[in-house]
Order: sequence, then C-alpha cells, then structure tokens
Amino acid sequence: MDTVNIRMKTKQYALLISPRVVTRGDSIFPHGTLAVRIVHLDGEKISPPMDASFNGLVLACQWDENDPDQPTYAWKTLYREVWKIEHADAEKMIKMLRKVKRISTTASVRSFGEYVAVVARALKIMRALRELDHSTRLSSYNFHEYVQVETSGVAGVIDEIVEKVRGTAVKLDRRQLAGA
Repeated sequence: MDTVNIRMKTKQYALLISPRVVTRGDSIFPHGTLAVRIVHLDGEKISPPMDASFNGLVLACQWDENDPDQPTYAWKTLYREVWKIEHADAEKMIKMLRKVKRISTTASVRSFGEYVAVVARALKIMRALRELDHSTRLSSYNFHEYVQVETSGVAGVIDEIVEKVRGTAVKLDRRQLAGA
C-alpha cells in the first residue's frame, strides 16, 4: 500500500490581529497580554484552522500594566483552547513548537510585532487580517469586519495595537490620580 503525504496549503492560513484579544491586568495580576491567532481562510469564510499543527496556535506577549515604559516581554508561541488531542495531533503540535523555538532563537527582533512577523513568514503564513474596532456583541468570526494587512506591515500593526492599549491604561491612571 502506498502512502500519500497530503499537506495543507499554508497560504490558506492567516494571522488574525484583533484588539479584542487583549487581556488587561488588575491589582492582583498586573500584566496585560495580547494574543495573535491563526485562522483558516476559505474564500470569504474565516474559521478555526483545520490542521492540528495550526489549530489553537497563538503568538502572545505580556507587559506590566504598572510600568508603561517597560517593553513587552514573554513573547511566546503556544496552544490555547485545545480540548481534545489525539496522539498524531500531539506529535504535529510538538513539531510545530520545536520549529517555532528554532526560528525564534535565531531571529533578531526588537518588538513583539517583529517576532510575530518573523514566525509567520517562517511558517509560510502570507496573509494577515486586522479586525476593525467596531465589533458586534456576537462572538463569531463571521460577525466582525476585517481588513487585509500587507505582510510587510504586520509588525507595525501589532506594535501599534499594543502601544494604543498600553497608552489607554496610562491615561486612565493619570486621570484617576488627578481626581484623587
């Protein structure tokens, strides 16, 4: 029996850059995070990835909410929201994480946006979508509007989102201090 190796075309995958995937810190855990997801594109339809090596894979960073001048840190690639893992899928996921680790340890990047761009390029993800800020209350890929981001601009878009989110926190803190 001959085995046929069928590969998913990675050009069907895209980075999904969304300001809604920001977690803000609080007094107990004062660290904010941003996660960039990978989605599957089929024409106009956006859905979770089909291939186990991309399903649940996110690129994330963290920052200290109390120190807006400190750069982001803890840049990492990890799997989130993985509910069921078959043995073959686990092997694909480990292979993917090893590949990303190899890529990220050799790359010279100065920001989280650059980290995401380098990893995406190495994984042959050639498309990126940015979710527009005016989202609906419904939680689904299909109820939001997206604009395509040129691959050369991915780093700038991500870094801009992080800066905007962190700038908002600083402004709120200054207003609270002024009112106290």
